[in-house]
Amino acid sequence: MFVVLYGLAKYFNVFSIAENEKRRSWFLSFIISSVMSIYGIIILPHIFFLDPKDYVSFVLSDSYIGQLLCSVFIQFCVSDLIIGCLDYNSHIKFLEGWVHHIYYIIILSLFKIYGITNSFYAFSWCEIPTLILSVGILCPSLKSYDMFVLSFVAFRVVMFSYFYLMFYFHCSWNMLYITIAPISIILLTHIYWLANLLQSVRKKAA
Repeated sequence: MFVVLYGLAKYFNVFSIAENEKRRSWFLSFIISSVMSIYGIIILPHIFFLDPKDYVSFVLSDSYIGQLLCSVFIQFCVSDLIIGCLDYNSHIKFLEGWVHHIYYIIILSLFKIYGITNSFYAFSWCEIPTLILSVGILCPSLKSYDMFVLSFVAFRVVMFSYFYLMFYFHCSWNMLYITIAPISIILLTHIYWLANLLQSVRKKAA
């Protein structure tokens, strides 16, 4: 699916990606973050007002949408690495590219096997900052670095930490190893990226 979308976008030069390698490297991220953000906006009001125990029950459950989002995101990771190696290799970074994608391929496959795909669905709104960033790269006139930083702090640090702690303190210990461990790694990665973002903001302000 992503290979076909990318091929069509490049052929018709959508967002002028044919002559711009950086934009090509962000096109698939724009597609997947759009899909994830839509479902994230839908599910966020529902889970935000759930009782902590009901929230844990939801996260540790399976659903058609959860299975769909896991499968689509795995397809994105595989497609982005393959196409990236062929068409925008200089923009496939080690941490944000190879490590990130392979990690998600493994974790989401395990979520599908264990039937807890809502663990991914429940955090789909985390892709909203990626959507904002990708839109700014594909359409420079819409670029807003401040909005990206604010959305990153709000969604990937503050809200992520809130739901992380709620899950941690109300989940049974026998399920923590398959859920809290990978989620902890994601949270630490978000904090690491935030530190880099703040550093870049300070450099711009200097």
